[in-house]
Amino acid sequence: MIVAEIGSVLGENDVGRHADLSVIKEWLAAECSGESPLVCGSALPFEVEAGFDAAAMEKLLDVGLGLDEELKQHERRGVGEKTLKRVRKQAAHLFADAAEAAEESGDLLALRMAVRTVYSRPSRRLRLGTIVLHGDAYLVCLQPRCDSVRLDSGTPRGFPFLPLQTVDREKEVGRDFVVAEPESRKLIRLQLRMKPFHLVIHEFMPGPQRHVQAESAGDGAWTFSDAAGQEFRWVAELKPEFAQRVAADFAAEIARVGLAESELMRLSRD
Repeated sequence: MIVAEIGSVLGENDVGRHADLSVIKEWLAAECSGESPLVCGSALPFEVEAGFDAAAMEKLLDVGLGLDEELKQHERRGVGEKTLKRVRKQAAHLFADAAEAAEESGDLLALRMAVRTVYSRPSRRLRLGTIVLHGDAYLVCLQPRCDSVRLDSGTPRGFPFLPLQTVDREKEVGRDFVVAEPESRKLIRLQLRMKPFHLVIHEFMPGPQRHVQAESAGDGAWTFSDAAGQEFRWVAELKPEFAQRVAADFAAEIARVGLAESELMRLSRD
């Protein structure tokens, strides 16, 4: 209730105005007119003939690149629809001088949007949205929160997990989440493996608190131990809405209906 009220206060005071378009435009104008002016588009991994001047960037901020029908508003000599579609996938590169800085900014934003920030509260619990590292494999927990509490202490409880595959930055492959690597704290990209046959279950022993809680190793690491003594290092926890989306997407995946239908009809829906 308290968290909901704080959210209402923030919404009522329109805190988003501190980072709206007017603020972004002021920042962009300052960056483009400094001692080492930002050259928009110079960090793109491909060459754009006409580049992006101040007028082009302002229109891009006002209109956006999200809808195909709006791309024509940005077209000009040297910048066609095909180029703009490539820019759309890497728009952060327009606001940086180096590709590496743009990639870091994009990953950091993805982390902040989807992963809960842990402050001083020390507890790390195993529940829906918890990401762990088991050996060299990343896993995300699918156990509903209501099934992660009030457990029988000393009685093993199975927890389902889906694997997360690391994705190289050099490859243009989709990623679902970005987390900090436990040892180096370097940001890494993860892609969710959603198929039902990817699901794995590990049993954990609830403690006296009647939930599964990680233990601190004293070096900043937090680990869970399953009933077989295997260690699972706590990596991150997804925000509730992102964790719930994973559960909903997986539920939809296992609810698919297998039909014997016309192949032409099936292909027409793809």
